Amino acid sequence: MPGVPMFVEVAETREKPETQICCKVVDMLLNRQIGPVGSAGTVEEVRQILEDMKQHNLSPAIFVINTFRAKAILPALDPLTGRLPVLYLRRRLFAGESGLYTSSDMPRSAQMKVALGIAAPRFSAMWYYGGKNADETARRVATAVLRFLEDGDFLHIERGCAAQIASPELET
Repeated sequence: MPGVPMFVEVAETREKPETQICCKVVDMLLNRQIGPVGSAGTVEEVRQILEDMKQHNLSPAIFVINTFRAKAILPALDPLTGRLPVLYLRRRLFAGESGLYTSSDMPRSAQMKVALGIAAPRFSAMWYYGGKNADETARRVATAVLRFLEDGDFLHIERGCAAQIASPELET
């Protein structure tokens, strides 16, 4: 394994089971005895896990970040993820409901980059999920992350994103 997958999902996702994508993926990986796996809900927890990894001569391979209700911590995560690949999970909501977009004259794509704190050059992808496809999305994320960990090829993540887009039955 080239490193440890690191999952970040804020505690507010606990309010609705369908928003706990990272928790579902971590459970799937641990049930398959894939480990170690990092799982954090705050920036402080991410820092502590990264420090623990360093002490055990481990390093993160990929970050999977659920952006649902995570607007406040996203900018602080950017320097911690560095140049590592990131898979962002974004809950599909009606426009403006997620809180990621701010009122601005910037084009929508620029707003998203600012909202997500995407500053460092890195491989990144964004997968969408909703209440109807949360379990299927979690399974697909787990599969893509496992394949990525096997050979370090980010195309597994990108192909999963493309498959998600091509599957209208998974729409919310």
